[in-house]
Formats: sequence, structure tokens, C-alpha cells
Amino acid sequence: YKKVENLLDAWVDLGDSVSRWPLVVAGAPYDADYARQMEERSRAARGAVHFTGALDAPALGALMAACRVFVFTSEAENLPITLLEAMAAGCPILTNRTCSMPETCGEAAAYADPPCADEYRAELERLLFDDGYRNDLRARALERAKRYRWSEAAAQTLAVLRAAGAEAGR
Repeated sequence: YKKVENLLDAWVDLGDSVSRWPLVVAGAPYDADYARQMEERSRAARGAVHFTGALDAPALGALMAACRVFVFTSEAENLPITLLEAMAAGCPILTNRTCSMPETCGEAAAYADPPCADEYRAELERLLFDDGYRNDLRARALERAKRYRWSEAAAQTLAVLRAAGAEAGR
């Protein structure tokens, strides 16, 4: 469900045009066989592809702060906290329209629609080489991230619990 193959295939298709940037795939693999398949698939890329494995929060934050484009290919997430973190870091985001990604990112992300390698390639090419578009998405991400605050989540949760308690007391 992570669909990293879409990103790797898109990267390979972009060829020499992206060889100046490394592709960094962050996170601990959830399946060893899948991880091996993705590493094998990455060997066709012209530029460097790095698989970081698990990262602590400071390292992941530093990586997000330095990225040119943040790509999130997963197609099965309820509330992708990683997308919230990327928006808060001001990352220009490329994701897909499955599950809660559009609800989470709204107009603050570019979308591979449908979520396939060809669409990721087209959007990646635009984001990597169109400074204006990339900077616009960066600004939208920072603005959208302001909607998500722990204090607001706590207040909304408390309101729901109070309403449920009042209903149960009747």
C-alpha cells in the first residue's frame, strides 16, 4: 500500500534530468521482501537513490527542511501525520487523491491523479523544475499547516466527550 514503486519508476523515467539530486526514501521498511524489491528497482535510476531506514524526529525534520519536493505515495492512510509534518516544514508536497490525502492537504499539494508512475513523473518534473509552482505549494503548505493544532484537536475532543457525557446522563 506504500506504492514506493510509483516513485521509483517515475524517477527512473526522469533519467539524467534529475541526476543532480538524490532521491531519498525515508523510513523503516515495513516488509523486508518489499524493501529488497524497491532497492533492486532503484538500481535503474541514473542518479543516487538512498534508503535511510528508520529516522528519529530531528533527522526526519532536517531532511524535510532540506527537501526540494516531498513525495508521499502511500494509498492507505487514515490521517497521514507525515503529511502534516511536511506541511509544517514548508515542503512542496506531491501525493495522490486516495484515502484522506486530499482532505489533509487540500490545495496545498500537487496530486498524481491517477496514482501511477506516469502521473508522479509528470508532477515531479513540474515541481522540480518550475520554481514558481514549487514556491507556491510551499507557501500553501505552510498556510494549511496552521489549521492543525494539538490545542484545537484537544478542544474538539473534549467537546465531543462532554456532549457524549451529557447525552448519557439524560
